Amino acid sequence: MNHLERILDLYSASLNDFVEAVARIPESAMTAQPAGLVNHPAWTLSHVAHAAAFITTLLDEPCDDVGDQDMELYGPGSVPIADPSRYATKAELISRLTRRHEIVERVVRAKHQDYFSKTPPAPFDQFAPSVGRIIVYLLAAHESYHLGQLMDWKRSASLT
Repeated sequence: MNHLERILDLYSASLNDFVEAVARIPESAMTAQPAGLVNHPAWTLSHVAHAAAFITTLLDEPCDDVGDQDMELYGPGSVPIADPSRYATKAELISRLTRRHEIVERVVRAKHQDYFSKTPPAPFDQFAPSVGRIIVYLLAAHESYHLGQLMDWKRSASLT
């Protein structure tokens, strides 16, 4: 297995971890913010799905299901709110994340050699020197970081 396949394997595993982590969370709790933990499950799933769509955009194959306000609502620096009407249902969020994972894996395999060495567009060129660096971070670290937050949220919500 080469390095790219190992990274994509981690990315696939994180999807499974998210599905398992939210399985027993009631729909009514998806936007709860217990003990001041604002990153609730609905925002977290929306945020990591948004990051998946960003990967495909960096590879010039944007997802066709990204809304005009998605960056503002779910992108870096967005603020999770407890209003369930701002988020899709749990089933829809898992479906969206799963679909985008499939697209990411296909597109990364097809385009990594041509795109990973490119300079990212502004302002992302301030974050990393190459498209590949951003994508590898999003594939291997970003979802795990938010999965840890979700597990803390579950403990605070007494849902472990």
